[in-house]
Amino acid sequence: ASERIIGFLGIVTLLLIFSIFGTINSNSWLSISFTWLHAAVVGILLILSVVVLKYKNSWRREFVRAGKDAKQQFLMLLESPMDLVLAYASGLMMTIMYVLCLYFSLKAVGVTLSVLQVLIVYITSIIAKGVSPTPGGLGALELAMAASLQGFGLAGDTTYAAVVLYRIATYWLPLPFGIVAYRYISARNYL
Repeated sequence: ASERIIGFLGIVTLLLIFSIFGTINSNSWLSISFTWLHAAVVGILLILSVVVLKYKNSWRREFVRAGKDAKQQFLMLLESPMDLVLAYASGLMMTIMYVLCLYFSLKAVGVTLSVLQVLIVYITSIIAKGVSPTPGGLGALELAMAASLQGFGLAGDTTYAAVVLYRIATYWLPLPFGIVAYRYISARNYL
């Protein structure tokens, strides 16, 4: 849970850096095609989340327990400033690498967006990934990323190609290496 807090701080840092110091054409990065349908969908999802947490006691207890665990882990990080700095730096670097991977996936299919636009797409995708019950946000992240990219006016086929390329690089390609690493540490009883 503390890694989500660190990740959130990294995203906020990047947003501040790009918003303050970036050379951003205000006409280009704010040109998101927003409709009342989008607002209605977000509103309905928020209302459903509140209703489910209010009436589903087991989920509410799990939500409260996760919040307490996150608080405890974060307080442990605060006890060691060097661990906090290292956790923050590694979280920031992971976020930067994922944003750059998406940026270059878009470049590979011939799309040019500003890094801030790509960061906004990444943030919406990570939010969808966080609320998805599937492993690694499979499906939800792709839909949110495609919808966000289309919100910036990109064509569907280009959007889907970039999203598939991004997911291959960040989800499927590392999988075999993770399996090999898991077998290696399991065989040596490191787990």
